[in-house]
Amino acid sequence: MKIPRIGVVRAKEPTSALLGKIETGAARILSATISQESGRWFVSFGCEVERSDRPATHPEAVVGVDLGVHHLAAISTGKYVDNPKALNRYRRRMARLQRQLSRKPKGSKRRMQTTAKLTRCHRRVANIRNDPIHKVTSHLASTYATVVVEDLNVSGMTAAPAPKVDDKGTFGRNGAAVKAGLNRSVLDTSPATFRRQLTYKLHWHHGRLIVADRFFPSSKTCSSCGEVKAKLSASTRSYRCENCGLEADRGLNAAMNLAAYGRRVLDVAVSGTETQNARGGGHPRQKPKPPVKREDGSGRPDRSVTVSSQGEAA
Repeated sequence: MKIPRIGVVRAKEPTSALLGKIETGAARILSATISQESGRWFVSFGCEVERSDRPATHPEAVVGVDLGVHHLAAISTGKYVDNPKALNRYRRRMARLQRQLSRKPKGSKRRMQTTAKLTRCHRRVANIRNDPIHKVTSHLASTYATVVVEDLNVSGMTAAPAPKVDDKGTFGRNGAAVKAGLNRSVLDTSPATFRRQLTYKLHWHHGRLIVADRFFPSSKTCSSCGEVKAKLSASTRSYRCENCGLEADRGLNAAMNLAAYGRRVLDVAVSGTETQNARGGGHPRQKPKPPVKREDGSGRPDRSVTVSSQGEAA
């Protein structure tokens, strides 16, 4: 790369793809931005490119994706994406480096060295976390035209438990330590990043992302008969239906329900008709007639009302 005022710089990653588009006239470089992140230097090219992304391999297929902690993602086709658990792998190292950093005096050379080590550790965790997300979202967007996910309330899922106060006015155990570990595991999966990447990658391949309603019981519903359980604890990893006897993995059952949800949404969008509901589905509700003001003696004799004037009423 030949950068103004710097000269020729050797790139670590191959740039043959961009070079080929520039030679054929399909791309044009507008700007170059040089940045440093965790001790590494990066150059980002702002390009004007004619995209020629291929459509999805299965344009008629609808797939549901259930995000979780045990598995990063469960796909309705029966595939699972393992959770790398990057933060748990490097948590002790990060804590040790943070303690070492707190002991170093500010401005010292050893503090700068420890800061660089801690920064590289954070970069390693971020790379391990983002790698499977990029791979699975690219696979879903290039394979299936319609992907269904849940609208997760991450802020509510990771909220701290309410304090418990006994009769004496003292605070008791409320499971805050266990909940903190669960919150850390949920945030380590980056559900918002998964949905964001899936959104723009589906747009590249002319696909569609359907987001199920936040209160849709995907985990509590049986994917075979549609029976909905009243309660299902988070620790229960296997779903067993008491009505039809179905036994399946919790994430796979939820992903199949999401795929069925997406098919219903597509059917409604294609047909343009309203789904069956409490008021009869295809029978539209009649608009109420506006009230008619009747004068004294008009209309039916048995329903006529005589209103006295103010003087008579007084």
